[in-house]
Amino acid sequence: AVFSAISTNQEIQKRIIKIYSYDGPGLDKSILDNVKNKNIFKKINSYIPQDSIIGRILEHKETPKVIQSTEKGLLQHDIFSWQVKRDEPVLLEKATNESELMNKTISSWLKETKIEQRKIFIDGMYDVLSSTEINTIDELTISLSKRLPIFIRTYRNMPEEDRRIISQALREFGKAYATMLRRS
Repeated sequence: AVFSAISTNQEIQKRIIKIYSYDGPGLDKSILDNVKNKNIFKKINSYIPQDSIIGRILEHKETPKVIQSTEKGLLQHDIFSWQVKRDEPVLLEKATNESELMNKTISSWLKETKIEQRKIFIDGMYDVLSSTEINTIDELTISLSKRLPIFIRTYRNMPEEDRRIISQALREFGKAYATMLRRS
């Protein structure tokens, strides 16, 4: 929704009343910096759960509102866990420390990896996850031990260069996490 709204022509942008993003990732800084009509950013209403990871990836021009969720970690991405009182979301002052740590880690990792490396890493991780026919985050966490051999088999069947890049990306992510953990 955000990308479509900022990418469309100004005639259509004038007709947009509000843009809603529910734990949606941001965009690359180069995309946001090239938006001609900066007023479109005022129309974005962004919401994230307190442990948000997905909704904090990349850059945002808007300040997301933090909603209380009954779930933890990645399971908070499920909007049905978000708390509402009457017809208003239950808002919190800020995201959790864990969300902050993960946000800083991912941001640091993104700065240290090239776009082609990210593409291979994300495509590879997608291939590994989709090989298990998991449809929800719940299914991933519930049956992780049963699906681990499938993950490993899929990873081993990838081209050697892709495996090397994925392993390197995971090591770099681990280093970034350790660095951010020490700083917090």
